[in-house]
This record gives sequence, C-alpha cells and structure tokens, in this order.
Amino acid sequence: MSADVTDELLLQAGKRLEAAILPGQTFMNKSAGAFGALLAGTLLTLIAYPSAIDTAQVFEDALARLGLGNMISWLVLESIGIWLISMCDISRATLAAELAALQAAKTAGN
Repeated sequence: MSADVTDELLLQAGKRLEAAILPGQTFMNKSAGAFGALLAGTLLTLIAYPSAIDTAQVFEDALARLGLGNMISWLVLESIGIWLISMCDISRATLAAELAALQAAKTAGN
C-alpha cells in the first residue's frame, strides 16, 4: 500500500515523497500501539478488573466483561478500518492508469 501511495503522490506532486511517507507510517504504528495500550487500560478500568489478586482468583463475571469489552472494541475498530479502506478508490483499472502515467513520465524524463 505504501508503494501505491508513493506512486499516487508522485503523479499529484510531480516528485517522490518517500521521506514524508515512511516517517508518517512509523508514527502511525507507534500511535496505534499507544492507543491499544490506552484502550486496554481503559477497558480494564471500566470492567473493574481486579489488579492486586492472583490471576487464579479472578471472578468469572470479570472475565466475561473483559471478553465482551474486547469483542465490542474489536468490532468497532475493525468496522472503522473497513469503512476507511472502502473510501479508497483503488481498482485494477486505476492502478493500470497510474502505472501507465508513471511509465510515460519516466520515458519523457529520459
């Protein structure tokens, strides 16, 4: 997907912008990890998961709430991700057109 974004930006801006894309990806990966930790901590707080007892003593209702919270979080986040990906207008035809335009620009530049 990064290559597709790079090609699209090359066509739009007329120059290669990998130096802006790769740090952006790294930032998003780190942000996703931090958001995941924040979401996990918030979920554990919301379900009142016990923190100072042995894991063998965790009550079944706490585990059920944890599973339900995890399922709901997963469904919401996956739905958002699917919606965002569906907003991208990438098809075989658009990819072929972009590749043809890039090839034409490359041959014109030589």
